[in-house]
Amino acid sequence: MRVKFHTWSGWRFSRNCLVSWLFIRALVTDVKAATYYVDSAEGNDANSGTATISAWQSLTAVDGTTFQPGDSIRFKTGGSWIGTLSPRGSGINGNPIIISSYGTNSARPLINGNGSTDAVILTNQQYWEINDLEVINPASTDAGRRGFHLCAADHGLVSHLHISNCYIHNIRGKVDTSNGDQVAKRSGGIVVEVIDDTVVATRFNDIIIQNCTISSVTNQGIVACANRSGRGDYPGTAAWNARHCSNLIIRNNVINDICKNAMSIRYGDESCLVEHNVMFNTANTTDGNTICSYSCRGTVFQYNEGYLNNGDGRHDGSLYDADLYSPQTVWQYSYSHDNSWGLFVQYAAAGGHDTNVVVRYNISRNDRGDVFALTGDGGASSSEYIYNNTIYTPANLSPTLIDDRTSGHTSCFYNNIFYNLSSTAIYHLTTGNNNHFDYNVFYGQHPAAEPGDAHKLTTDPRLMAPGTGAMGVNTVAGYKLQSDLLRIDSGLTITTNITGNPNAGGRDYWGNSVPLNGATDRGANEWPGAAPIVSRPVPPSILR
Repeated sequence: MRVKFHTWSGWRFSRNCLVSWLFIRALVTDVKAATYYVDSAEGNDANSGTATISAWQSLTAVDGTTFQPGDSIRFKTGGSWIGTLSPRGSGINGNPIIISSYGTNSARPLINGNGSTDAVILTNQQYWEINDLEVINPASTDAGRRGFHLCAADHGLVSHLHISNCYIHNIRGKVDTSNGDQVAKRSGGIVVEVIDDTVVATRFNDIIIQNCTISSVTNQGIVACANRSGRGDYPGTAAWNARHCSNLIIRNNVINDICKNAMSIRYGDESCLVEHNVMFNTANTTDGNTICSYSCRGTVFQYNEGYLNNGDGRHDGSLYDADLYSPQTVWQYSYSHDNSWGLFVQYAAAGGHDTNVVVRYNISRNDRGDVFALTGDGGASSSEYIYNNTIYTPANLSPTLIDDRTSGHTSCFYNNIFYNLSSTAIYHLTTGNNNHFDYNVFYGQHPAAEPGDAHKLTTDPRLMAPGTGAMGVNTVAGYKLQSDLLRIDSGLTITTNITGNPNAGGRDYWGNSVPLNGATDRGANEWPGAAPIVSRPVPPSILR
């Protein structure tokens, strides 16, 4: 910068400002972010910790330090530490505190909780990013234990807690056998929760859990964002507004060998997203759906795969569960297969209004129980829009394709393909509910209670290779449509009224735009070819 001084008095004023600025700048630069190294084999807690050759050794040194914004803590690969990692301090927006690794060993740094309550815990802290750790917490008996515990109490807004590329396994918590055991419900691989908000309203924002593997865990894989206040608050109430979680992102995780649920998502709002996760071998010890929501509004669940859920209780063995107080949640573009129950269950709460729940463009293959289950407490009120899903049932299974178990539901089933080869599959529809069926395909075996549908098709929907598919969301090309003049563009076009949500639809399972050619196909695939030349009425459009 070039400064021109015209008078001596001007120079004196400018010089004083310049000196003050240089002094402040010196103070600011003097407080530099530091990088700390921890080496379990060759470190020493008497060291400064700020270089690889002067690394700390133990968790005691880390836990005894209050870290500053921008600091980094690096654990040496191949090293292992026993106890609880509980560093202090918080980062700031744009300058988080980062935990990661260093070294050439291929093994992640191992934190072994060794039966403690938590292997890694942050309490009333924010702007932390934790990467590249292996975390275990084994024990000989059940108790409330966790791998990661991100918690807050009477603190206000807690922001920016990210866990990435970690391997969490062998967490011995407590089995939830009573469906009301709060210690068990807060046992798991990663638990994010508000412990208390009786003095100061407290909630979470910007929580990311991504690219992690979570395996061999009691009770649940991920719980986020729980609140110990009680059963739950209905979305939109003052209590829920004070407690809800925003910008929760859970993506690209692999979760398996889980005692109960792979994930329990609580208090999420429209900004929360659960996507691209693979979950299998769940509900091994007690019943539980693979992913369940609770006190959520508008949260989106998409591109997930769930299989081998082993729950044997009625309905609690499905991929998806819109549980109590889950209005406007969206469940889409996912692959459910070989589960003890099915693709989707909604359990509506008495006195609640769990309305406008959307289930669309999913594929179910070889699910054995209730593929779609609509149930809940007495006096519940709910509405569901279930459309453009493809359901394949082989001859050797006996599922209930739709189980409308309790009163109070208003459900709309549009454009779904039920490719049913089983003579023992059934439908169960409760008289008096407002169930609407239109433009669906019912192919193969036709149980006595098959729903009425003014525009149903019962002829072969001409899928590419029905019955094929394996592990992996990309193994289901057999459920795409073949070119067929009588069936392409024969479905109902559904336009969504969800606004401001980038995940509001407009595409099929494979990413093709919906509708194409001005009309919509039936099932999870929108055939991408040119419009067929056929003489028939164009199906209408509806606004949902």
